[in-house]
Amino acid sequence: MADIQVNNSAKKHGVRCSIKKSTKVDLTPMVDLGFLLITFFIFTTTLSESKAMGVVVPTNEKVKDSLTISASKTLQLILGENEVFYYMGNLTHSMQPTSYSASGIRTIIQQRQKEIAEKYGSASEMIVCIKPL
Repeated sequence: MADIQVNNSAKKHGVRCSIKKSTKVDLTPMVDLGFLLITFFIFTTTLSESKAMGVVVPTNEKVKDSLTISASKTLQLILGENEVFYYMGNLTHSMQPTSYSASGIRTIIQQRQKEIAEKYGSASEMIVCIKPL
Protein backbone atom coordinates (compact mmCIF):
# COMPACT_ATOMS: atom_id res chain seq x y z
CA MET A 1 0.00 0.00 0.00
CA ALA A 2 0.92 3.61 -0.04
CA ASP A 3 2.96 4.72 2.84
CA ILE A 4 4.27 8.07 3.87
CA GLN A 5 7.92 8.17 4.64
CA VAL A 6 9.01 10.72 7.14
CA ASN A 7 12.58 11.95 7.27
CA ASN A 8 13.51 13.13 10.74
CA SER A 9 16.53 15.29 10.53
CA ALA A 10 18.68 15.68 13.62
CA LYS A 11 18.23 18.88 15.55
CA LYS A 12 21.19 21.10 16.00
CA HIS A 13 21.40 22.99 19.24
CA GLY A 14 21.07 26.70 19.07
CA VAL A 15 19.54 26.89 15.62
CA ARG A 16 15.87 26.63 15.22
CA CYS A 17 14.96 24.89 11.98
CA SER A 18 11.67 23.73 10.89
CA ILE A 19 11.42 20.04 10.45
CA LYS A 20 10.82 19.20 6.81
CA LYS A 21 8.91 16.06 6.23
CA SER A 22 9.24 14.29 2.90
CA THR A 23 6.07 12.79 1.47
CA LYS A 24 6.46 10.05 -1.13
CA VAL A 25 3.44 8.20 -2.40
CA ASP A 26 3.99 4.83 -4.03
CA LEU A 27 1.86 4.79 -7.24
CA THR A 28 2.69 1.24 -8.30
CA PRO A 29 -0.70 -0.21 -7.26
CA MET A 30 -2.55 2.53 -9.16
CA VAL A 31 -0.51 1.81 -12.33
CA ASP A 32 -1.26 -1.90 -11.95
CA LEU A 33 -4.97 -1.16 -11.61
CA GLY A 34 -4.85 1.08 -14.70
CA PHE A 35 -3.25 -1.65 -16.81
CA LEU A 36 -5.75 -4.20 -15.53
CA LEU A 37 -8.63 -1.93 -16.56
CA ILE A 38 -7.11 -1.29 -19.99
CA THR A 39 -6.64 -4.99 -20.67
CA PHE A 40 -10.15 -5.74 -19.42
CA PHE A 41 -11.74 -3.21 -21.78
CA ILE A 42 -9.60 -4.32 -24.73
CA PHE A 43 -10.57 -7.97 -24.33
CA THR A 44 -14.26 -7.35 -23.68
CA THR A 45 -15.00 -4.98 -26.57
CA THR A 46 -16.29 -6.41 -29.82
CA LEU A 47 -14.33 -5.46 -32.86
CA SER A 48 -16.32 -4.15 -35.80
CA GLU A 49 -16.48 -6.48 -38.75
CA SER A 50 -15.11 -5.25 -42.02
CA LYS A 51 -17.79 -4.18 -44.44
CA ALA A 52 -16.38 -5.00 -47.84
CA MET A 53 -18.48 -5.38 -50.92
CA GLY A 54 -18.30 -8.71 -52.67
CA VAL A 55 -16.84 -8.85 -56.14
CA VAL A 56 -18.64 -10.88 -58.76
CA VAL A 57 -16.07 -12.59 -60.93
CA PRO A 58 -17.14 -13.96 -64.31
CA THR A 59 -16.91 -17.68 -64.82
CA ASN A 60 -15.61 -19.59 -67.81
CA GLU A 61 -19.01 -21.13 -68.51
CA LYS A 62 -20.74 -20.31 -71.75
CA VAL A 63 -23.99 -18.42 -71.43
CA LYS A 64 -26.88 -20.67 -72.40
CA ASP A 65 -29.77 -18.23 -72.18
CA SER A 66 -28.82 -14.98 -73.83
CA LEU A 67 -31.26 -12.16 -74.25
CA THR A 68 -32.52 -12.08 -77.79
CA ILE A 69 -34.16 -8.92 -79.03
CA SER A 70 -36.23 -8.72 -82.14
CA ALA A 71 -34.62 -6.35 -84.63
CA SER A 72 -38.04 -5.04 -85.62
CA LYS A 73 -38.50 -3.62 -82.11
CA THR A 74 -35.25 -1.63 -82.01
CA LEU A 75 -34.29 1.87 -82.97
CA GLN A 76 -30.55 2.46 -83.29
CA LEU A 77 -29.26 5.99 -82.62
CA ILE A 78 -25.70 7.05 -83.44
CA LEU A 79 -24.79 10.34 -81.79
CA GLY A 80 -22.66 12.82 -83.73
CA GLU A 81 -21.54 16.32 -82.85
CA ASN A 82 -24.29 18.25 -84.60
CA GLU A 83 -26.67 15.53 -85.78
CA VAL A 84 -28.05 12.14 -84.92
CA PHE A 85 -28.05 9.20 -87.31
CA TYR A 86 -30.80 6.62 -86.90
CA TYR A 87 -31.90 3.33 -88.42
CA MET A 88 -34.44 0.63 -87.61
CA GLY A 89 -33.25 -2.82 -86.59
CA ASN A 90 -30.04 -4.01 -88.29
CA LEU A 91 -30.47 -2.10 -91.53
CA THR A 92 -27.34 0.05 -91.38
CA HIS A 93 -27.57 0.89 -95.09
CA SER A 94 -30.82 2.80 -94.40
CA MET A 95 -29.14 5.18 -91.92
CA GLN A 96 -30.60 8.69 -92.02
CA PRO A 97 -29.48 11.91 -90.33
CA THR A 98 -31.66 14.11 -88.13
CA SER A 99 -31.14 16.91 -85.61
CA TYR A 100 -31.16 17.01 -81.82
CA SER A 101 -34.19 19.30 -81.79
CA ALA A 102 -37.68 18.34 -80.71
CA SER A 103 -38.82 18.28 -84.32
CA GLY A 104 -35.90 15.97 -85.18
CA ILE A 105 -35.12 13.02 -82.96
CA ARG A 106 -38.20 13.37 -80.77
CA THR A 107 -40.64 12.95 -83.65
CA ILE A 108 -38.70 9.93 -84.94
CA ILE A 109 -38.88 8.22 -81.55
CA GLN A 110 -42.60 8.97 -81.25
CA GLN A 111 -43.30 7.65 -84.77
CA ARG A 112 -41.37 4.45 -84.01
CA GLN A 113 -43.32 4.02 -80.74
CA LYS A 114 -46.62 4.29 -82.65
CA GLU A 115 -45.47 1.71 -85.20
CA ILE A 116 -44.45 -0.75 -82.51
CA ALA A 117 -47.64 -0.13 -80.50
CA GLU A 118 -49.74 -0.96 -83.59
CA LYS A 119 -47.70 -4.06 -84.42
CA TYR A 120 -47.06 -5.51 -80.92
CA GLY A 121 -49.79 -3.91 -78.81
CA SER A 122 -47.60 -1.80 -76.51
CA ALA A 123 -45.18 1.05 -77.08
CA SER A 124 -43.07 -0.19 -74.14
CA GLU A 125 -41.83 -3.03 -76.37
CA MET A 126 -39.55 -0.59 -78.17
CA ILE A 127 -35.82 -0.73 -77.43
CA VAL A 128 -33.60 2.26 -78.18
CA CYS A 129 -29.86 1.59 -78.57
CA ILE A 130 -27.74 4.73 -78.29
CA LYS A 131 -24.21 4.53 -79.68
CA PRO A 132 -21.54 7.24 -79.73
CA LEU A 133 -19.93 8.12 -83.03
